[in-house]
Amino acid sequence: MTGPFTWLVKLTIFCFILTTFHPVIWLRRLVYIGITVTGLFTLYTSIYFGVACGPKGGLDRLSYLAGLARKSCSDPTGYVQVSNILSGAFNLLSDIYILVIPIPAIAKLRMPLRKRLGVLFIFLAGIG
Repeated sequence: MTGPFTWLVKLTIFCFILTTFHPVIWLRRLVYIGITVTGLFTLYTSIYFGVACGPKGGLDRLSYLAGLARKSCSDPTGYVQVSNILSGAFNLLSDIYILVIPIPAIAKLRMPLRKRLGVLFIFLAGIG
């Protein structure tokens, strides 16, 4: 369930950027692309983990434990572990994407430099 909840957090941030910079067409398109790509990746990983580690032979407690004990789910060299590394790398890249896409729009704001830097630091606060 971590994947869908992570995507909901990213969706919230994407919606914040969309609401803040709605008139900027290119930024709006980048936000929609980000929402779609992160959503599809999250859907893929959720289905993949559900199939790889799902219950085996029934819906009782032992079936769930048998599913988690499968080689593809629990082995350090199994597909799930490789997919976890891939998922972590994708999440890092999507976080950087979320951080970077509003920067050009902030730079073009018609405000004094000090206020633009303040807005930029608000968006960059997510680094911490």
